[in-house]
Amino acid sequence: ESGRGCISISVLNSSLAMMASPTSPPTGRTTSSALQRQSSKSKLLNQTKDLDPQATVTVSLNQIEVKTPPPANVSLGESPTKNSPSLDSAPASESVEPLPAGRAWFLRRAATRSSSTLSGSGEEAETEQSAEKYAELLEGLFPRVVPEEVLIEHMTKVLNNHGFNPKTSINLVSCCRDELCRPFTEELDRKWGHSFNISSLGGMVFCGRTGFKAAMAHSPTVEGKERYVFWVAPHIAIPMSGEEGTIFRDGRENVSHACGALLALLGEIKRGKLDLTLNNDDLEQSLLKQHIVSHLQYGQVPSLVQLTYAAYECIRSEVHRVARASVNPKQCEYVVIAGVQVHGALGQNFFWPGSVTKVVDGESVDLYEEYAASVAGRALNEWTRTDALALLQFKEREARLSVQRGDIAKLRAAEVSLSSVRDNRKRSLLHIAALCGHDRIVEMLLERHPAMTREVDITGRTALELAVQSARDGASDLIAAAGGGL
Repeated sequence: ESGRGCISISVLNSSLAMMASPTSPPTGRTTSSALQRQSSKSKLLNQTKDLDPQATVTVSLNQIEVKTPPPANVSLGESPTKNSPSLDSAPASESVEPLPAGRAWFLRRAATRSSSTLSGSGEEAETEQSAEKYAELLEGLFPRVVPEEVLIEHMTKVLNNHGFNPKTSINLVSCCRDELCRPFTEELDRKWGHSFNISSLGGMVFCGRTGFKAAMAHSPTVEGKERYVFWVAPHIAIPMSGEEGTIFRDGRENVSHACGALLALLGEIKRGKLDLTLNNDDLEQSLLKQHIVSHLQYGQVPSLVQLTYAAYECIRSEVHRVARASVNPKQCEYVVIAGVQVHGALGQNFFWPGSVTKVVDGESVDLYEEYAASVAGRALNEWTRTDALALLQFKEREARLSVQRGDIAKLRAAEVSLSSVRDNRKRSLLHIAALCGHDRIVEMLLERHPAMTREVDITGRTALELAVQSARDGASDLIAAAGGGL
């Protein structure tokens, strides 16, 4: 319907044909893995609601019609011209790569574009600003978070370097029972083959030694050793609005939530009526509450993000504990990949990897930086240069490396807000500078951002505590003089 901000989305042979005009559909990038994994019709419904809850959506057997208010900068009386901004596309002769996370915003353009001419670069600028703001939101809540397919690709490369691959290993996976978490496991199974399910509500792991031993008994044995890879994570929804835990689900008009189990626990904490008795009619939720509460400070009323981090730490420590009790260290090797699944805007799923630990002969080896280097080595090609999240993380990584190397000149030239940079352990640049003993950088950061002295990492430690524990006397004195107490 020309001039009314309407788009028709037809399902043809399980593909999306996006029609911004009744007569001349544009060539859009519709090969994003986030789109390919899910039902075309119901997925678009969710994406449209995420962008505009007031949108009118009509669903028939083979077609979805989305009506949104026309954008303010649309000239409704004109027809498209060859000079009009178009959807990101590639010539038919080129191979089309999956769309990076930050560029999922092309759906936003489709949802607001009618068969009319846009008035220049205003909408493009607004789209890029939205992408940048959302990238900053995600990076602020979960530093170094990446699209889940990126995590699986690069983590698989690192694991292969250490002898873990589909022919030598078995995956043990724990994600929440929520259907939103399934694409992660499906992508893992596609690359690795069938996995062993150790999941409970909230991504908790309650199968114990019996469950672990059953999975381990299914592992290939190569050169006398079994190898296991644990992929474990709670989950949370983070929409563009930043309202933690909210998401639209297929077939439901009103807003839904994730993770429901953690939100139920949070509700009890906020009401001051936390029931920690074991309920035989609600075993998994009872156990979830008992385990996670032990990872909260007494009297703490956490945010949903803080509660999700507590769940992550609970799951990570539980898996390591039960694995140690279940294995013969002389006959096996294993890796524990622990993090948080993040359900983002427009149907894009992300994964925050908090820790990557290999255990060989009972000794732990941290593989996180090897993984991080692999991710950082992604080529900033034509697409990823416009990926707001990847670009922000690239700049923040440069700032972190400058601190680690003591390069104060490069740090001063960094194109990012130094006060917002965090690593996967949520350590600020002051934490890193103190840990490395780079006193000049500590002094510079204290002068520019004195509030950094009060910030804590994922374990609750300040920069001064790290400096003292690492015997960095110079850094300790500087931070203490700036008012950063233990």
